[in-house]
Amino acid sequence: VPSCDACHGSDGTGMAPMAVPPLAGQHAAYIQKELKLFATGKRTNSPGHVMAMIAKRLTPKQIKDVSLYAQALHPDLVPGRGPKTYQAYVKSLASQPVPGIPESAMKSSETASASARK
Repeated sequence: VPSCDACHGSDGTGMAPMAVPPLAGQHAAYIQKELKLFATGKRTNSPGHVMAMIAKRLTPKQIKDVSLYAQALHPDLVPGRGPKTYQAYVKSLASQPVPGIPESAMKSSETASASARK
């Protein structure tokens, strides 16, 4: 079974540009219920049915443990770059010329393209 952080991030904040929802701070009971729905095929909105494949392989104890772990995650306490709340994330998008791509990345891409044309 792959680790949750492969898609949901090591801090559990998800990956909004790829429509991967956050797990951090979600209620354990909610996560348990959703994992069971994925496992039984009653929830099918995961791209490529990845969550169904993962949930089917989890034991009831693993589902409970993962759910409790995700509930305990506090991304605002994890050091690192980037916004730590959804509101901060939305605010950071508003200041970017292309939502989801920092302006600095756009500039480095333009520089690389200019160098390639020479």
